[in-house]
Amino acid sequence: MTAISVSDHYIVLAEEDIMRTRLAGALALMIGATLLVGGVAAAKGPVSVVAPSVPASTSGPCNPLNFGCTVFGASAFGFRAANSGATGYGVIALTVGNTGTSGVFGQGTSADSNGVIGVANNGASAFGVWGLSTSGYAGYFSGNVQVAGNLSVTGAKSFVIDHPLDPANKYLYHAAVEAPDMMNLYTGIVALDKKGTAWVELPSYFEALNKDFRYTLTAVGAPGPNLYIVQEIKGNRFRIAGGTGGMKVSWMVTGTRNDPYAQAHPMKAEVAKSSAERGTYLYPEGYGQSKMKGVTYQKEQQALAAASVATAGIDKATLEKVKNARQPNSADAGSNKQAPDMSKDIP
Repeated sequence: MTAISVSDHYIVLAEEDIMRTRLAGALALMIGATLLVGGVAAAKGPVSVVAPSVPASTSGPCNPLNFGCTVFGASAFGFRAANSGATGYGVIALTVGNTGTSGVFGQGTSADSNGVIGVANNGASAFGVWGLSTSGYAGYFSGNVQVAGNLSVTGAKSFVIDHPLDPANKYLYHAAVEAPDMMNLYTGIVALDKKGTAWVELPSYFEALNKDFRYTLTAVGAPGPNLYIVQEIKGNRFRIAGGTGGMKVSWMVTGTRNDPYAQAHPMKAEVAKSSAERGTYLYPEGYGQSKMKGVTYQKEQQALAAASVATAGIDKATLEKVKNARQPNSADAGSNKQAPDMSKDIP
C-alpha cells in the first residue's frame, strides 16, 4: 500500500510505492478535503489509497501556484471522473476570489497534444464544447481557428480592427458578403489593347474549383457601352472586347464552389427545423416572442440548474474559507514555511 505523509495541509504520495489500480473512494475524499483548503495531492498514475484521517479544514500557506488539488498521472488518466446522476456533470469547477480567474484550465505540453477536447455525438443538439455568456464572449480565440465543417452565424460575420483614423478610441467593423450558395469572387482591372480587347488571366485552379461563371464589366475613365465578353472562360482565362485602345476595364467574375467537399456537402439555403426546434427561434424577440422561445433556452436552463445543484453544497462560508486559505494566517506570518515543490514530479 502506498505510503502517505500528511504535513500541514499538503498530502504527498510516495512515487516508488504506488499501486496502479483505479482511484478509490478514499482518494476522492482526500482530494475533496484538500480542494477546500488549498492543499496538494500528487500521484504518479491511478492509485488505490486507504488514507489516514484528513482534516476537513486547516490553516497555513497554500501552494505558491494556488492549486487546490493536483493529481499527476503516468498512465492513461491523471484524473478520471464519471457521472450518471441528476446533475449531468462529471466535473464541476468553481473559482472565487480574484478577477480574471478560470474555472477550468487545459494545457497540452507534449507534441501535437490538445489543451481541451470536447466530444458529443448523440443528438442534433449535442455540443462538443458549449460556452455561455450574457456579458462577454461565449468563446474567444487568441490565435488561428480551423473549422472542419460548416460555420453558422445568426449575427454578422465581420472583421474588426482598430479604426484607421482613430485607432486609440474606435473600432472599425466590416461585414462579409453573403449569398445563398458557396460563391467565390474574383476582381481586377485590365487595360485594353489597340483593338479594344484584352485577355484576363485567372488563377490556375479556377476551373478546378468553380462552376456556373458570371461576369461583370465596367469601363473606367470613359463610357464603354459596347464592352462584352467575346470568349468565355476556358483554360482559366477569358477575353474582353468592344472597347477602345488603352481603355481601363474593371471586371468581376464569380463562380460556385465545385470541389469534392462542396459536391458532397452542398449548401442548402432553406432548411426545415427539426421536430425539437419547431416553434422555437434563433431570435425570438425579433418576432415578438418571449426569450423562452429561443432554440437553446431550455438547454441553457437545464445546464444552469444542473450547475446550481452541483454547487449547492458550497455555501458562502465555505467559499470564504477557500478564499482565505490562499493567504497565510497570522500564526504563520513570521514563519518560513514553504509549500512543497511539486514541479519535479510533473512527468
